[in-house]
Amino acid sequence: MGLFEGKTPAERNKIIAAIVLGVIAVATLTWAFGGMLLPSGGPATPPVTDGEPADPEGAQGTAGQDVVDVPVNLQAVNSDYVVTPVVYNGGRVDAPISGRNIFAFYEPPAFTPTPTPDPGPTYVPPTPPPRPPMPLAYVTPTTTYAGSQSFRIEAIGEDFVENARIIFSGNALPTTFISPTRLAAQVPASLIARAGGQSIMVNTPDGTLYSYPVQFNVIPPPAPDFEYIGVIARQHYNNDTAYFQDKGRRNQDPFTARLNDVVKGRFRVISISSEAVEFEDVRLGFKHRLELLRPDGPVSTSGGGLPVNRTPSRSSAPTTRIPGIPDDIPRAPNDGNRPNREALKKAIEELQKRRQNRQKQDSDNDPEIQVVELPEPPDNE
Repeated sequence: MGLFEGKTPAERNKIIAAIVLGVIAVATLTWAFGGMLLPSGGPATPPVTDGEPADPEGAQGTAGQDVVDVPVNLQAVNSDYVVTPVVYNGGRVDAPISGRNIFAFYEPPAFTPTPTPDPGPTYVPPTPPPRPPMPLAYVTPTTTYAGSQSFRIEAIGEDFVENARIIFSGNALPTTFISPTRLAAQVPASLIARAGGQSIMVNTPDGTLYSYPVQFNVIPPPAPDFEYIGVIARQHYNNDTAYFQDKGRRNQDPFTARLNDVVKGRFRVISISSEAVEFEDVRLGFKHRLELLRPDGPVSTSGGGLPVNRTPSRSSAPTTRIPGIPDDIPRAPNDGNRPNREALKKAIEELQKRRQNRQKQDSDNDPEIQVVELPEPPDNE
């Protein structure tokens, strides 16, 4: 064959395999879709209707010949379309409502409790107050510090008249009429001596024209947030050193300040005494007095002049170290709450000797240092 001329055995085998696979594919398609691809060679069956005869032998192949009708068995035809009846049992509680299409979308009615709860009283919004004859919108400023000097206040509103006056916490102030929307007055320092809320309103002397009050706040000035815990006093009070400590932080080291020093960047020291320290606010000018902190319980003075709180201990001998007292000074053991007088007197005498020697040496270098003698212990038990 000319198809295999000049071909190698391997190429001939490939051509044969391709031909065989093609034939198999065509045969498979013909077997699967033969009814759709190939036209039917038999005569077409005419439609059958009730009461009309059918041709059992098929249509005549020759044109011009008569077609013979054959009667059709309707019972056999209807047997091919059997309808299964639906049995509905209406006695079950969970059965669907009779006469409703259970396959259609259905939204159940809203739940109505029985009996119907009382909805309660109907909310009626309050009626807004009527517009005053002279509406007061706001005042400026709206706040100040208690104890400050007198200041100018302005009222902003509408429909002010020339004889209108500003009422500050029930006190009529000499008022200057600037315009129908602005009034001004001077508030004396006596009206803002204490902190608290104040009311401001505008009215006329006869009371026919008035405004609703607005709020004015008098707040306390900022105070020092530390405690005065002790002082080292000099003989002529010209170089006293005060010791301070932040509130609630007694476990931290105290800090010091002298006259004219500014503490915390705001409070200048203007007076130091053994009872209190006075400050001046460098920003607002207010003065503050800080009393010496006196903790509860017996208090004694250590070598640095700082008060040390000695809480009575029920142990036979104290174990805590007292700042300012050397460790080699004998401590007075306690018998319950009753101190040992002999040991206490001996400890005080030893401490006095050491302090006198140290102060004598310091006085040679600084004659302004004041020597303070410790009091003798009480004789009563």
